[in-house]
This record gives sequence, structure tokens and C-alpha cells, in this order.
Amino acid sequence: MALQPSRPGSGIGHGFLSSGPLKPFSYPRFRLFWAASLSSVMPFVMGMAARGWLVLVLTDSPFMVTAVQGVLMLPMALLTPFGGVIADRLNRKMVLLASDAANLLIFLGLTLLLLLGLIQVWHVFALAFLNGMAFAMSTPTRATVIHDVVGQGDLAKGVAVYTTVFSISQLVGPALAGYLMGRSPDQLGWTFLAASAFLVPAMAFLMPLSIPNRAAILEGVSRTSVMGSMGEGLGYVRANSLLVGLLLMSVVFAVFGVPYQTVLPVFARDILNAGPDGLGMLLAAAGAGAIKGSLNVALFSTARQMQVLIFATGFALGPTIILFAFSPYFPTSLVLVLGVGLMIQVFGVTTFALIQVGSPTNIRGRVVSILMLAWGLGPIGMFLLGFGAEVLAPEIALVVMGAISFALMGLLMLGIPALRRMELELGDRTRSPLEEALSDSPAVPTESD
Repeated sequence: MALQPSRPGSGIGHGFLSSGPLKPFSYPRFRLFWAASLSSVMPFVMGMAARGWLVLVLTDSPFMVTAVQGVLMLPMALLTPFGGVIADRLNRKMVLLASDAANLLIFLGLTLLLLLGLIQVWHVFALAFLNGMAFAMSTPTRATVIHDVVGQGDLAKGVAVYTTVFSISQLVGPALAGYLMGRSPDQLGWTFLAASAFLVPAMAFLMPLSIPNRAAILEGVSRTSVMGSMGEGLGYVRANSLLVGLLLMSVVFAVFGVPYQTVLPVFARDILNAGPDGLGMLLAAAGAGAIKGSLNVALFSTARQMQVLIFATGFALGPTIILFAFSPYFPTSLVLVLGVGLMIQVFGVTTFALIQVGSPTNIRGRVVSILMLAWGLGPIGMFLLGFGAEVLAPEIALVVMGAISFALMGLLMLGIPALRRMELELGDRTRSPLEEALSDSPAVPTESD
């Protein structure tokens, strides 16, 4: 039975939401999906902030602080491709519900260990890995739902608005975690309990959400082996030189940019003397920058503007990280962290939108999972940064990471002409996807029960 989604602009805020960057909120199912995603990502980000501080208290080791975050993100590299196959094969609503239920049990287990005074370092690492597994398996699934709830015409705006889930979580989650840790520094269990509470409404928002059955669209996929399905996604990416370039840039961001957050507990305590409240503020500043980055992508609608944003963020990331490493003042550090958060978000949203628009429906989950795999290589940088911080100093390690990021971005721009042209090759034709991705075409998706 065919199912048409509610038309854009129906229901609340008809005039305000009928156009512009917030248009995806005119779709009732997008509002449900956005609320469910926010309630699911918020505890993940809160857990990252609290987990880093917990390990710092338990071990007093910069390497262990970065290592636990690396273990958390390791499943993104190991399991995300399989998550893409799952997104293209299984009931996606059940995948998301199962992920939220698993994370709820993990957080409750960690809370119980802390409240009973039984916590050990290996507990934190093991539960972090399980937390990362659940997140990695659900991330590609969550990404593919955007197309189903807003349609091709509003996909780029849907992606930009959807990514505010991560931005808002990065803004509110660490600040809330820092506040709770500052109020109860001797009992961090309450922080993880508060994080777990968000997962209850996450599942409640998912329950009434209608997500179309992809069986008819993906009839051929079900007859292909898992490895064969993954190979189809890789083959599609290899045929598009811009996608290859953007994926390699994503690897640079993930390995040499994103890991800076893992040493923020060390900077907050030992360099800036700001304590757990300061850690929450630093991470919240990164979230504020990410929100600004999402709005930039939604508002700058021409291919030329987007190209400038990609170039600017690619080259400015490394120097900004270096400046943060040298900053001895907390207010200056807040501003620099905000800038880094903005750059990472602008680049991430742009590449996410391009890959969503440029991928056929039947392999979209697998192609998105390859992008997630690129970002999932972050643990490599986290372990390198932690080792450098332990052996040398956190400041020196960050300077090295920033310098490598700047150098590699320059090499990629010089070595891959498609990055300079910003053209996406699809089969026997070439087009500028940035114009198409951000167009206002009124296409509305159709669904089946």
C-alpha cells in the first residue's frame, strides 16, 4: 500500500517552515525522527565527556584518557560497513530501537558499578567498546532514514538540519555532564544515570514513526552476500573521483582533527585549571561551533560558496588546533575550540549531503557507511595523540597533529583535481551536485507500508 508523507508546511508553523533552512521540520515524521535522534545522541555525547574525566581520575594518564575514547570509536572503523548493509537489508526501525535499548542497558550497568563502588578501569573500557558497537551499527541506518522522511528535493536541507542533532548534543550534553560532575565529583554514577534517562524518550519517539519498507526497492540486495553488498558500495565510490577526494579529506579530519577533543580533560584540569565544569564548557563550545557550522551549510546555497567553505575549513583546521595548543587562557581556548567545532561540522555536513544526494537508493546505506568508516578511523589519531601527550606533552602532541593536518590537506588539494572542480561523476555524465543538493525542488517521497 502506497503511503504519502504529509506535505511540507502542513501542521504547525506553516508559513515559517514552508521554505528556508528549517523546511524539513514541516514534515511531521522528520520532527519525530529528529527528536528521537536527539534523545539518542545526547547520552552518547554526555557519556564521552564523563568517561574521559572518569578515566583521568582513575589513572591520571593522558594516554588512558585518549585510549578510552579511541576504544569507544573503534567499532566505527570495524563495524560501520556492516551497519550499512544492515541499513539496506533489515527493518530499520527495529535496528534503531535495538541500538537504543542496548545503550540504555550499558549506561545502567556503568551507573550500577559506580554507585556500588566496584568500578575498575577495564569496566570503563569494555562498556565503552559495547557503547561504540551499538552506535556504529545504527549510524548508517539513521542516516538513510533522512531521505525517506523529507524526499530528494529537501534532502540536503534535511541533512543539514539533522546534523544539528549532533551539534545540540555537543552543546548541551557536555555542559550538563560537566555540571553534574562538578556537583558530585565523588560520585560520577549520577551523571551516567542522567545520560541513560534520555534513551527512554528516544525509544518513545521512534515507536509511532513510520519508516518505509525497502524490500521492494532492494530486492536484488537481499540475494547478494554481505561482502558482495559491501563491494558494490566500494565500487560506486571508486568510480567517483570527488567522492574519493572527500573521503580522503574526511580521513584527515577524523585522524588529525577530531582527536583533539580526547585530550580536553587533560587541558581542563592540568593546563587551564578549569576542572570538570571547564571541561563541560570546552566541549559545549565545540558544540556551539558545530551548530553555527550546520546553519552555514543550510544558508550558503551555491556551489561556489560550498567550495569555499570546504577549502577554508580544510586548510584552517590545523592552524586553529595549533593555536589552541599554545593558548594558556581559558576564554581564548573557548573561542578556538568553537572554531574547530565549526570547521569539522561544516566539512562533515557538506560531504554527508553530497554522498546522500549522489548515491542511488539501493546502495545509499552502504555508501554512507563508507563515509562513516572514514570518520571511524579517528581512533588511530586518538591513540597517536595519547601516546604523544604521555611521552612529550599534550601541547606538543596537538601541534604535531595540527601541522600534519595542514600538510595533508594541501597535498590532497594538489593531487586530486576533482576537489578543485567540485564535480561529481555519475556514470557517463558529470554534474555539479552542490547546486542540485541545495535546490528547492518540491519532490515528495512515496513510501510503502
